[in-house]
Amino acid sequence: MNLDLQTLIRVNPKAETITIWDNTIVGSTYGWQPAAGGVPTANPKKSEVTLGSYIIAYPNNGLSFSGNFTAQQLANYLDPTQGVTLSAYTLFGVPYYNFPDGIPTITVTLHGATIAGVSSPWSAYIATRTAFIIFTQNIIRTWALQIPNTTNDLRSVFDPAMANLLLDGIYYNVAFGQYDEAQRVLDFLIELTTAGKNITDYLNEHNL
Repeated sequence: MNLDLQTLIRVNPKAETITIWDNTIVGSTYGWQPAAGGVPTANPKKSEVTLGSYIIAYPNNGLSFSGNFTAQQLANYLDPTQGVTLSAYTLFGVPYYNFPDGIPTITVTLHGATIAGVSSPWSAYIATRTAFIIFTQNIIRTWALQIPNTTNDLRSVFDPAMANLLLDGIYYNVAFGQYDEAQRVLDFLIELTTAGKNITDYLNEHNL
């Protein structure tokens, strides 16, 4: 079996929930076998998935949750037009009413007993690192909105521009597998915004 699972992940605007769904191709060497059969004959069909589980883990702070999909959740996960929505509070309880900013790993494992109707127990999993940075992003995007239309003050442009570049860099680093660098940048921005400071303050404090 050469099944290469892929998952899409979306966090809602308030980070109260996330939605995840299967993005594995159908056909070719590494996709699901088409519902009507055919290439790749060595791989199962989506309809042959019988069990599914997931793990959401934040490596930087130890926060994690593992669970099994219900039958309906599994059906929704496999349907690219639906997806399964998970709540931070349901998973982690108090005080996690929102998914905290971080770079968690979301692992989905699927199991089945047959391939094209023939007994052949199988399992496959996909582990995806993604950036949850809603709260830090909202603060920094607010800085950008405060830039005056005309200004002679370089700082009023420099601080939000640099912060936005760093923010975008988190997404780029995660996309290219540079997770440690992404976490360092996120930690820096969280420290900065929590302290109510900006980049110019940091540069001045460190004589940079």
